[in-house]
Amino acid sequence: MIKYYKEYNNIFNPEEIQELETICNGVEFYDYTTDTGRKDNNRISADGLQPKITKFLKKFPIKCWGQFMNQKPNVIVEKHTDEIPSGWPLRTKLLTPLYHNNNVPLNFYNKNNEILASCNYQYGKSVLINTQQLHGFKNNNYERYTFQVCFAESFDEIEKIL
Repeated sequence: MIKYYKEYNNIFNPEEIQELETICNGVEFYDYTTDTGRKDNNRISADGLQPKITKFLKKFPIKCWGQFMNQKPNVIVEKHTDEIPSGWPLRTKLLTPLYHNNNVPLNFYNKNNEILASCNYQYGKSVLINTQQLHGFKNNNYERYTFQVCFAESFDEIEKIL
């Protein structure tokens, strides 16, 4: 059976989430461009970020990297699977919503564009997602921010670690 997502309550405590929000307030976002040159309504901030978020990444006993992601109000993030332009495989992400207004479901689809699963974000919780499954969403009336920990390992491998 395909696993699409799993929710976690205690990856980051409330103080850590507040610290991530403070860091996020001070970063610049730029439009993410896919390998094919397409912009997908995701805005990313990763440049120069790693020293500021190292302590959060040390929670995980394997190689990972972090980024903040932002989407403007009411945009549609088209159905996609994740990849990294540099070639480092991105198979799994741990998403932690920041601020209180980005509770938009992330939908997982089959090839016929039918929704197979929906993950509802909740402030204070993290969600492990299988980025190799087709996913996307339509944002609400608020900017959406998440802190993302990115892994090359499969969903099943990361699930065992967490």
